[in-house]
Amino acid sequence: MPLQPLADAAWPTLIITGTWEGAPEAYRRYAGEPLLAAADFIADRIGAERLRVPGFYPHTEQPTLVNDALRDLWRRADAAA
Repeated sequence: MPLQPLADAAWPTLIITGTWEGAPEAYRRYAGEPLLAAADFIADRIGAERLRVPGFYPHTEQPTLVNDALRDLWRRADAAA
């Protein structure tokens, strides 16, 4: 997937993942670690902020934290427009 269009975008970018703490060992090793590595790689390449939320299903385990981060992102995007 070409990442340059995202890197060149005029709006703020944010990648949210869990920390994978508390996930079953095999699930963390075979799913969590590759997903975290991919998120770090993409965030680095496009200049995105990175939010690591405790747990492994951040949108369901920490919905307030995730929703607050999204609201802040949208507020900043509106201000930049």
